[in-house]
Amino acid sequence: MRAFKKELTMFAVMIALAIITAVLNPLFLGGDNLRNNIRHISLISLFALGEAMVIIAGGIDLSIGSIICVTAVSTSYLAMYGGVGIGAAVAISLVAALVVGIAQGTIIARFKIPPFVVTMGSMLLLRGVAEVLTGGSDVGFQGKYPGFRKLGEGIALGLPVPCCPASPACSTSRTCRPPRRRWATRSSCTPSRRPCWAAARSRAARARCSAC
Repeated sequence: MRAFKKELTMFAVMIALAIITAVLNPLFLGGDNLRNNIRHISLISLFALGEAMVIIAGGIDLSIGSIICVTAVSTSYLAMYGGVGIGAAVAISLVAALVVGIAQGTIIARFKIPPFVVTMGSMLLLRGVAEVLTGGSDVGFQGKYPGFRKLGEGIALGLPVPCCPASPACSTSRTCRPPRRRWATRSSCTPSRRPCWAAARSRAARARCSAC
């Protein structure tokens, strides 16, 4: 029970907020509003899974929102004005996002620049790229590609489509726990935590600290 104390507390707070909001506005419990909230939560959960891996490894990524923005904008721009199909537009946008991620990781690992600085610079740069592509205006599909739009706006089994991959992904991340040594990070043995030398009572523990 103690292991789930934090989760249960957050769940209780969420239920309390939902009750208060429903009392103040009865439309909150309407079907359309609930589906809309589930859609947004599902998308944010998928984005947060990737960010969680970075944070667990001792880093941080401030550019994830800008990368998502550029990917969405470039997909619409290429499909509507670039003369390519929706499949090619999606592929090009995903490859561009992958290149950005590899470039960030290379700069952080090779030049030892803090990820906070690198990803903040990328965040500002990518936001500017999105602004240039759109010209400060909305870029949408203008009613085209209804099949592709259903991936984010459609309904499957009474639930928004993004909820279908988000639910098993979040459940797997919660139940599957790799070996503890796989989660070992350099931050656990930083100079500010060097007292771990004194607390380490075994040769294996001291070896883990020295490996950092």
